[in-house]
Amino acid sequence: MALHVVQGTVRLFQMPVESSRLYPLTVKDIARETAEAISVAFAVTPDMENLYAYQHGQYITVEVDIDGEKLRRAYSIVSGLDDGELRIGVKKTNGGLVSSFLNDNLKIGDTVYVMPPLGRFTAPLNVDAQQNHLFIAAGSGITPILSIMSTVLSREPHSRALLIYGNKRQADIMFLETIEQMKNTYLDRLALVHVLSRESGDIEILNGRIDMERVGAILKAMMPAASISHVFMCGPGTMLDEVQNGLGSLGVNPQKIHREIFTPGEGRHGTPVTVGKGERTEGEAEAELILDGRRHQITVKKDETVIEAAHRAGIEAPYSCKGGMCCTCRARVVEGAVEMQTNYSLEPWELEAGFVLTCQAKPKSEKLVIDYDAR
Repeated sequence: MALHVVQGTVRLFQMPVESSRLYPLTVKDIARETAEAISVAFAVTPDMENLYAYQHGQYITVEVDIDGEKLRRAYSIVSGLDDGELRIGVKKTNGGLVSSFLNDNLKIGDTVYVMPPLGRFTAPLNVDAQQNHLFIAAGSGITPILSIMSTVLSREPHSRALLIYGNKRQADIMFLETIEQMKNTYLDRLALVHVLSRESGDIEILNGRIDMERVGAILKAMMPAASISHVFMCGPGTMLDEVQNGLGSLGVNPQKIHREIFTPGEGRHGTPVTVGKGERTEGEAEAELILDGRRHQITVKKDETVIEAAHRAGIEAPYSCKGGMCCTCRARVVEGAVEMQTNYSLEPWELEAGFVLTCQAKPKSEKLVIDYDAR
């Protein structure tokens, strides 16, 4: 992950506006991308533009009411900075209540509660740069990749890009028309390679799942590894791990490899880790939460996460996936200690600085101070 860009508190309205809250947005357009996926564009009124300004590659969290239960999910923004809209991609997943609900029921004109953009999976821009960018995506992982790629090509007129995109079949390719239009627009600067796992083509290396053998062969023919300035990948963790390790062995600087995982599974930080210091306890903790400039006193029960305790106390602490993936619930341990069960999104420097995912953090000290406002 390249940059840490999080929207701060914006005060444009008579009512308080906070980046950790959800606000109603109207659906202005829905496009059917595949049989199992749609894209959704939201209308952002002028008085909300600053709050919903985003960086290429970020995501938003949406909340829907399904049979009386409010559910939240994070969806990546697919639109680039020069597209003039806020659009996300939503692909149905097996057992996915929210993705299925949105695909089957959402209509133009509906109101959806949306959290302002978050996320660090984005790219620095330099109008004078002459860089080679490698983009790798699998399935719905194309969503943030398209946002980054279209922005880089638009705002770095001397840079080039190679997209390696894996799907099961051609019919499953999300945003195929958009990608082809982009290819025509940047004919001499964008190269596109489709890899299909359940359809066979004439080129054997493009038949199957994305792995390092295929990536290496494609790079040898189209973009030598030594020339790569940045790599952006989004897909399942197993693919990302293999390709990241392989690119490193080819000499690509690890600091230039940026990744975002879209499904839970074994990851870099998939084992429990303790963050912070304090007198150890196996019982409950008295905690102070700092959120949007306010301080809240709560009790965190044994085997309860900080986010669960906050919501039990009626505090609207930010969250989305609750699986240690999206980083929406990121906060800093100012005092005390917690143990995180799973972490797929925080970098090592963040752990060292005391940051945790509060959806995974359980108390390991009698007193806690957790700062959601820390950056």
